[in-house]
Amino acid sequence: VVTESKPVAKIGDTGYATLKAAFDAAKDGDTINLVSNVTMTEKITINKSVTLNAAYHTITGVSDNADVNFEITGGTFTVKDGTFTGFGDKITTVDKAAVFKIPSTASNARIEATIVTVKNFNRAAFDVRSGSFKLTDCQIDCDNGQDQRLTKGVVAGYDTAAVTGTLSYCRINGAKSDYKGWSAS
Repeated sequence: VVTESKPVAKIGDTGYATLKAAFDAAKDGDTINLVSNVTMTEKITINKSVTLNAAYHTITGVSDNADVNFEITGGTFTVKDGTFTGFGDKITTVDKAAVFKIPSTASNARIEATIVTVKNFNRAAFDVRSGSFKLTDCQIDCDNGQDQRLTKGVVAGYDTAAVTGTLSYCRINGAKSDYKGWSAS
């Protein structure tokens, strides 16, 4: 909880100095409202239903660490109105890396994203290996300017788990990367 410094996120009237602190404090059904641009320095694990209203701010990851991301292991993570950039984009491709990911071990996990832009990332913007997804009016820019990085917009059901989902009015740009015989397109 923030006492003297300006908060980056709020749940109701309570301010938090970091986005992770807000997620840690959130209860099932809460909405976290960003009040400024923010840099994430560690992974945020989501195991309950929570909404992130980015309020048209930018969330920046760590360019040299693909382990800083949003991992949904249960519940529904709803994210809207924000830009996500710099999530491991400067390092060699890391298997199963993503800005938003639901691992195959997740239980009843879902991601819903509306008016979200994802750019400058490692491997995938959304990697859904279990559960479900709904992406609406999202823009994913796969061209991170590096020819030795495989980038994909959405990975769905890559493992043996069944996955369901929809993409509506989404744009996936720059799917030109070629890495070890894999094409992002």
